Amino acid sequence: MALIAQTPAAAADGDLDTSFSDDGWKVVDSHQNGEDGIWDTAIDGSGKIITAGWWNNNGSPNNWSWQMLRYTAAGTCTAAEEFDGNCGTAQWFSTKADVATEIMIDANGKYVTVGYADANGGSDFDCVVYRTHSTTGWKNTASDFDDGSDNSFSGDGKFVATFGAADEWCRAGALDADGKIVIAGYYKNSGTDFDAIIGRINADGTWDTSFAGDGKWRDSFDQDDVFQDIAIQPDGKIVAVGTSDYGHTQGDILVARFTTAGALDTTFGGGDGWVRTDFENQDRGFGVELQSNGKIVVVGVCDSANEGGGDDGLVARFTTAGALDTTFSGDGKICQDHGGSTEIYYDLVIQADGKIFAAGNTNNGGNGQDVAAARFTTAGALDTSFSGDGLAQYDGGSQHEGALDTSFSGDGLAQYDGGSTHEEYGYSVTQASNGNMLIAGTVVQASDWDNFLVQIVSASGTPAVTMAAFGAFRKDGNNTTIATHEDPNVTAVPGGYNNGDTMNSNHEFDYDYDVNGTDRT
Repeated sequence: MALIAQTPAAAADGDLDTSFSDDGWKVVDSHQNGEDGIWDTAIDGSGKIITAGWWNNNGSPNNWSWQMLRYTAAGTCTAAEEFDGNCGTAQWFSTKADVATEIMIDANGKYVTVGYADANGGSDFDCVVYRTHSTTGWKNTASDFDDGSDNSFSGDGKFVATFGAADEWCRAGALDADGKIVIAGYYKNSGTDFDAIIGRINADGTWDTSFAGDGKWRDSFDQDDVFQDIAIQPDGKIVAVGTSDYGHTQGDILVARFTTAGALDTTFGGGDGWVRTDFENQDRGFGVELQSNGKIVVVGVCDSANEGGGDDGLVARFTTAGALDTTFSGDGKICQDHGGSTEIYYDLVIQADGKIFAAGNTNNGGNGQDVAAARFTTAGALDTSFSGDGLAQYDGGSQHEGALDTSFSGDGLAQYDGGSTHEEYGYSVTQASNGNMLIAGTVVQASDWDNFLVQIVSASGTPAVTMAAFGAFRKDGNNTTIATHEDPNVTAVPGGYNNGDTMNSNHEFDYDYDVNGTDRT
């Protein structure tokens, strides 16, 4: 009798990545019956995962500390990942609510976090930038506050960035080529009126006065304008995304571009440096990434009341000049339904093959919010090689049973007691070291909020044609040169060359089929 061993089927795109934390999920209760969550994640050079968010520091509602967690690529915590004996650390810069909304790793391997702190229970919010050493831990007492702080930054590792006398909240950060830190968010101008804010900070923790005169820019495009995310172009210009008329029934997507000097870039958006885009009723922009050709991809939420009701996930693509890119989904914008009444995309990753991976949450199924993911082709269609139809939902559910379980990822942290009464909100997505997608956020059950990470299989194919940095493409039998490649930053051709394709000056970046002058027909 012959014995035939069956090899388990390889995980398909859209499946949970079971190489991460055994089943693809990691749910961590940082404070029992408290409010914990993750806003952002980063991957260091060794593949370790570092998160930024909040931790309930005393069990009381809205009392939060600035929290960072660190894990291996597999979702475990060993001695090498520990901060002063723990897998995470929490700092408080004020007496009330401190939240880290963005984490970055600078050229020296230091952790740079951006967020906000509130000293007076909701009446004194300020933006905060905090830089720490990656190899030094913290002690969770006020007197040992700066054990891990990089004291070469603003004297104690912490820079409080104020844009005026009122409240401000920073929701985004980015590092430019010089190591300067760009931050963005919104300022409470008066009453319920908000201005968008953006600023730049030197690597030593001082305002960069070469930016907007004093390092900071604050203004209103309409009313209640907010920035939620930023991206920096290779030329140093800054793209900021958010909402104009935030919270109003006619709120629209806001995209603005700033020069390196901190002024609105008048070559963008029809001459004034910004563009406001309407999808349906109340639309909001939350995340932005830049394609290799410079086009701008935005995700968020669109109120699709005119298309059956509820909120849908929003994806839009803009040209480098700030116009909607009509080669994407026909008109440059998508309102994507997952089958529920509420879908939101908070973040995105542009894969190496140009496909767009969007993440957030949906109430599909009617049992509260679940993690939502979608993958789109470069043309703006759902990618049906991902989860069969391009859409996927993930529910922590009964996969996390029990309380303190030392077999869970080896660190003794609490697993989540699943069930139909909990909800997952996905706020961040990052490409893990193995190429798959790591989504982070918070799980809510009544008054108990926990951190979660879930890793999703999402293969990124290579473009069909790889081209040299310079050269000319000859399409016809006479070797007539129809295009030359002038951008050394472009190293791959999205989609490859198809027989019969033609070139013109408008396609210089998108369809440059040059391979050292080789005839590809």
